[in-house]
Amino acid sequence: MTEVLLGIDTSEQRARAQAETVVDLFDTTDLEAYLLHDFADNPEGASVVQVDAVHRAQEILEAADVPVSLREGSGEPAASIVKTAVDLDVDAICVAGRKRSPAGKMLFGSVSQSVILESDRPVLLCSENHTPSGDEGPRDLLFGLDSSEERAAVQAEAARDLFAPDRVQAHLLHVFDDSGDRAVSDVAAVDRAREILSEGGVPVAFRSGSGDPPTAILEAAADLDADAICLAGRKRSPAGKMLFGSVSQSVVLNTERPVLLSAPST
Repeated sequence: MTEVLLGIDTSEQRARAQAETVVDLFDTTDLEAYLLHDFADNPEGASVVQVDAVHRAQEILEAADVPVSLREGSGEPAASIVKTAVDLDVDAICVAGRKRSPAGKMLFGSVSQSVILESDRPVLLCSENHTPSGDEGPRDLLFGLDSSEERAAVQAEAARDLFAPDRVQAHLLHVFDDSGDRAVSDVAAVDRAREILSEGGVPVAFRSGSGDPPTAILEAAADLDADAICLAGRKRSPAGKMLFGSVSQSVVLNTERPVLLSAPST
């Protein structure tokens, strides 16, 4: 059973996007969802069952026959999400932390960014304006792979463990510095991801790009009409501090597609 924690705020639009994305990507016959709402200020003692956004997400999930449990917290939302994920020992966290400013610029919510940097679990980041295609057939997952075998393994293991192999198709993308004639399958990091995914029964295809990595990833996602982008966007500094890679941050802020950010090694 795959267990996912959805951190729900007061936005029904974001709650809808989270619930629909989870239903679209995961095997709903082997899924349990926890909906957490954090009351930063609750003088009237409201309950999680009274939050419209939570009710909206619950409605969508239960319509897909996904068992739902409700949780509530208080205080700082990101800390509450991370702690609840640990307490429940969930497999992944789902947040909806991207929105556009009045000028059209994509913004990264502070809660989502804190969850990404503080949790050691995969984080599925949704956009409030994204609507899953709902098409039949496997979901196309685009993996943006650099030259790190360790990060490739983290990405592949997260996808292998979270998604049913008959529900997804993996597309492994490596972006070369130039447009030279090289086979992406010969890149050690790509081969490592292929090995892990194939052992889990996930079908694999290869793609290559050149030039600026975020641009190449976004172009490939658009060309493929990917259902989600998979990145290993977090790493630790020598001092152990969690960092958010510039490529991952650029991709996250320039796409409406769901992005699965996998945890680095501790």
